[in-house]
Amino acid sequence: MDEQMVTAARQSSALQGAMRLAAWVGQEAPRGLGLTARGALRRPDLPAVAEVLGVAVPERVRSVADLPRVHAPWVAALSAGWLRCEGARVHHAADDCMPAEADPAWAGLWLDALVAACGAAVPGTTTSEALGFTVELLAALDGPEPVSAWALANLRYRFEWREPGAELARQLRAPWEGGESWLALLDSFGAVLRGEVDDPCGQDDGCACGARLTDLGFWAMERLRERLPKPIAADLSPAEVLARLSNREPQEVWWAARPWLAARRAGQAAAELLAAAPQAGARARVAAFELLDGLGDEALPTLQALHKASALGPWVRILLAGHSDTEPRLSPADQVWFHTEHALTLLAERSPADAFTHVWQHVDGADLSQRLAAVRDSGHPQAAELQSVLLAAEQGGEGRRAPRVLQLKASLRHARSVWRRVQMPADATLGDLHQALRALFGWGDDHLHFFQVGGRRYADVFHDLEDTGDEEWLRLDTAFERVGTTLSYTYDLGDCWDHDIALDKILDQPESGMLYPRCTAGTGDNPIEDWNPECPQEPVAFDLTAVNAALHGRAYDTGR
Repeated sequence: MDEQMVTAARQSSALQGAMRLAAWVGQEAPRGLGLTARGALRRPDLPAVAEVLGVAVPERVRSVADLPRVHAPWVAALSAGWLRCEGARVHHAADDCMPAEADPAWAGLWLDALVAACGAAVPGTTTSEALGFTVELLAALDGPEPVSAWALANLRYRFEWREPGAELARQLRAPWEGGESWLALLDSFGAVLRGEVDDPCGQDDGCACGARLTDLGFWAMERLRERLPKPIAADLSPAEVLARLSNREPQEVWWAARPWLAARRAGQAAAELLAAAPQAGARARVAAFELLDGLGDEALPTLQALHKASALGPWVRILLAGHSDTEPRLSPADQVWFHTEHALTLLAERSPADAFTHVWQHVDGADLSQRLAAVRDSGHPQAAELQSVLLAAEQGGEGRRAPRVLQLKASLRHARSVWRRVQMPADATLGDLHQALRALFGWGDDHLHFFQVGGRRYADVFHDLEDTGDEEWLRLDTAFERVGTTLSYTYDLGDCWDHDIALDKILDQPESGMLYPRCTAGTGDNPIEDWNPECPQEPVAFDLTAVNAALHGRAYDTGR
């Protein structure tokens, strides 16, 4: 990027607004501004923030994301580090993190802010979906003649009929609408210039017809293309397929691999994936599992033939168990195999200490050597690698540590007087939270359930609910990003007992000797799960002692 474009990036209204916004927070809100559960500005603060940015606020606005000329500076300030989030508030950061005027670092800062703004523009979509739409929109504008509203409409309709991207297109306002549009976001970054042409779109002045790509927009289009996940062609090797899928969001895996899968019979695809997955990383194996799970009954003969021979035998047995109650059950060694796999994922995505803590808490043994022996005997293809890392972590003082504790409040959505407050280890999963909720509200386990976290659903993988991720792979400290974050939980998809669960506080250290999960308070009787007017039942009153007795049957010691 030349000096002229660096100047254009720095002077874009998004970055200029980000600088004004950060300075205003530092001067006028020294204690910071409150945030919503999703980490966005609260609606009561929008008028003051909009005034700083010189933006008019409509009478009705759902959130800051509806105002691109407020949303873009807000996200840019966070991306650049000029504002920092701490818990449920945002604060002004140090002024020395801003580059000098001619510093080429503005280019990377501008591009990162654009990526962050696009990724946050539409809830429920992944960053790669948003970037894919942005690149195609910029490409549509890359021509000698202005692009009509109808051409932009066609782009949106193409996204509506394909995955990933359909959710984005369904929620996205038509990109040729007036000021509040995707194009307005790009315009605020100086990537496009919007003009007014004679076009039969029926919009008032301010219509985005005639938008053109700027030099800065062309540069961004080329850089964003480099950030998009690489396509998966039919002629790729299974190892290359898994390597590319390891960087995909879980909900994108099946769609991304369809060209490769379409060129093979289900049994052949299953055999090739099982042969390549042991040498792949933990994230790639999760992608392989997603594909194997979607191959259906046609792949069963291959899975049945390989469940003992494959190094991924426990994965295969999980898949077979979902098809028949008579298939091989998971042995204790299989359970250790899965904990080894989970620890390797934590090692790749977090730290050796997190991997160490998971093995210590979930693999039985009197000491570390016994736990590592169980890992070795599990038959996991990367058991030796994990052993080496954990031994080095212990010797280097980075071994087991007590996880933080999250205090959650779970309330029945349609009976707010019925709620429970529970403390959970931060490294517990949504699956652990499901088990805790059963004890907290007296639920049985006869009905399906799912969690809604942002735009993604998670459930028990054995239930085969469509479009859901595995609840055992999402930790609570990932699901709850900050104090105030909320998610929902639905038990019984017929009666739909909906719960809202909020993060109240984070405890840096667990109480010594305390078992978690731990219920600390609650009100309201347990709901009657299956009401039958011909056989009425008396509700069970909330009993803190009884609830904790039930929870402690699922507890583990978080102490050192």
